[in-house]
Amino acid sequence: MKLEAEIKKIITGLGYELSSLERLSGGYSNDVFEANTHKCDYIIRVGKDPMIANYTLEKTLYFYNKLKKVGAMKAKIIDSGKLSSGNFYFIMEKVPGVVMSNLVEKHQLTKNEIYELFKDAIEAAKNVSKIKMKGFGTIIKKGKNYIGMHASEKDEAKIRLDDLDFLKDKKVIGQEFYDSANKVIKKNMNLLELKFPSLVFPDLHFGNIIVKNKKFSGLIDFDWLISGNPLRVYTSAFSFIYNPNEFDDIHTLNKDVILKAMNFKKDEFKRAMFYCFLGNIGDGLRYTYEKSKNLSDKDLKKELRFSLGAFKGTLKELESMN
Repeated sequence: MKLEAEIKKIITGLGYELSSLERLSGGYSNDVFEANTHKCDYIIRVGKDPMIANYTLEKTLYFYNKLKKVGAMKAKIIDSGKLSSGNFYFIMEKVPGVVMSNLVEKHQLTKNEIYELFKDAIEAAKNVSKIKMKGFGTIIKKGKNYIGMHASEKDEAKIRLDDLDFLKDKKVIGQEFYDSANKVIKKNMNLLELKFPSLVFPDLHFGNIIVKNKKFSGLIDFDWLISGNPLRVYTSAFSFIYNPNEFDDIHTLNKDVILKAMNFKKDEFKRAMFYCFLGNIGDGLRYTYEKSKNLSDKDLKKELRFSLGAFKGTLKELESMN
């Protein structure tokens, strides 16, 4: 049975009269649909492959009640399960409002409104780190290679050095960038903390912020919840605004108000940048290469463009601070 047909069958089986079903742009690990029914609008997320995607969706479901309790997730999940393909899915109410990126692209927000909205979104994302990690070790075993949780942050830095060897061997990065990245990691190891990690929402950007009547309505897309230092909450935003390949991106064009909303304390900026840099090596470049390695050279280069730009941009920023 085709994916759309199976989704329609599930929704009508729940007793909802379906008006329309539209496929939205999916992320790395899942496909996203919007269903309009007589009762309300719903978002359906379906894993793209059983190994990685099922894990990311199941992780969101695992933390669902806790995310709602701290105010990070506003929507109600009405159903979840597995399709005939074995891929995991869940259906949730659509968060009321529109995606912030649409408003920014259409110049429907002032600089001050962007600042206030992003500041509120940061607070909501920081609340995720208040969730206690009890029980997380059970689910993390299913996909620890895709969540960035290690015995300590020092161990992660060593893993990223191994990732650099891999990326140089696969000719994703050249010798010059390899040497520079090695130097930056070894020089900044002292920035890493050994305290017990927190749950972190690292995917904070305009595309994951919902706005209603120019007020913050909620966050979406919790697939990439990770375990680590709370400063990793800035990873996605940094990957846009310090990315030379995204010089005309809406985040880069609003870099001043985004940084103002972040309101870093004395030493937080450099540490947050270093965490972002480590993420760009493993969860960015290596992960993107691994999932795209069977593509043609041209398509592989296209897939790596964003991650490579984020890697180079954050590397340059860290070098300028040393």
